[in-house]
Amino acid sequence: PNAVIEYLASGLPAVATAVGGTPDVLRDGSGGVLVPPDEPEAMGSALAGLLADPRALEARGRAARLEAERRFGLPAVLEMWYRFFEERLPSG
Repeated sequence: PNAVIEYLASGLPAVATAVGGTPDVLRDGSGGVLVPPDEPEAMGSALAGLLADPRALEARGRAARLEAERRFGLPAVLEMWYRFFEERLPSG
């Protein structure tokens, strides 16, 4: 779900359905809202809740950006790749 990561990185809280890899990227409460699939009312309610409170929307946006930087920024991605290769390549 690269689009979700892009929303978070741009400082926009995301509202997304909890399908596929989305729950791995978007943690409910930390910059976004996860809703059950096939429940459009839940999606509408989550969106309306964010839009109804501009301060909360702004705070979630800041949290979203920080979360994206921490988990998906260059240092974090380099560390993931380093661990990946370290586990698979022979030492020495």
